[in-house]
Amino acid sequence: MVSAIGTRAFSDGVGTAKVAGCRSTGYAMRQMTDEDCPAKQRCRTAVFDHIMKYRERRWFRLLSLPSANWSFERMIHPTIEGNMPAFVACERDPSVFGASAVMMPGMRRISGQMELRHGTIDFLRSECAKIAMCDLSTLMGIGRGRHVSKWAKANFRDLWQNVTAVWLDFTCQLCREIEDCVPRLSSWCDMKTPTVPVALTFMGARETPDIGNKLYLLGEDRIGYAKRLLAYQRHRTFIDDGHFEYVSSSGTPMVTVLGRLVSKENHA
Repeated sequence: MVSAIGTRAFSDGVGTAKVAGCRSTGYAMRQMTDEDCPAKQRCRTAVFDHIMKYRERRWFRLLSLPSANWSFERMIHPTIEGNMPAFVACERDPSVFGASAVMMPGMRRISGQMELRHGTIDFLRSECAKIAMCDLSTLMGIGRGRHVSKWAKANFRDLWQNVTAVWLDFTCQLCREIEDCVPRLSSWCDMKTPTVPVALTFMGARETPDIGNKLYLLGEDRIGYAKRLLAYQRHRTFIDDGHFEYVSSSGTPMVTVLGRLVSKENHA
């Protein structure tokens, strides 16, 4: 189910959602205030350089968790030739999802719904970007055929998967969502792309109690555990390219891990 949206109605509705989001949700407020943070911009630049160094020239598609302004994706957009579907994303906060519609790269923005066995998921798309209103684990669950038929799963892979670069810019602490999604990244990689640059960002100050217990038992710190999750790939080998830390505009320590997911044939 896909329906076109008039540009004016689209902008007016999103403006309301953006203001409401800033006032009602801490997550949305943080998304807005971090946009112009110098440290955040340095983080974007570092991830941009990393992805540009290893990006696939034949085909480009980034899996990301964009801000309301799609700031990072707009850095990459001018480097892409043509109108290939270059960005796939998700956002679970309705206010940020609505606000992101105005700034998403590409023209001809329309809305639609993914029909699943047990409900629907709203999405927005343009000529070169798609964003679904759900959390990342739900989106990845569709890719595993958890909620759809075999035909729909193949169609989903063509439209949403086959990524050649990843930046999961989580604004949360290490949690079950990160633990569930990160080890499954290799199943989203384009099979014809030997090297997929990847970046993972999360809060460096704390973790949920269940993750804290695992860190204690493993004798690892948060960064080491994040790299362990990135290494739990079924189809690819993780190559560690280091990490860096910064402090967000709200004073929260953040960590970004950089690396590559390399096909096992090329890494042998």
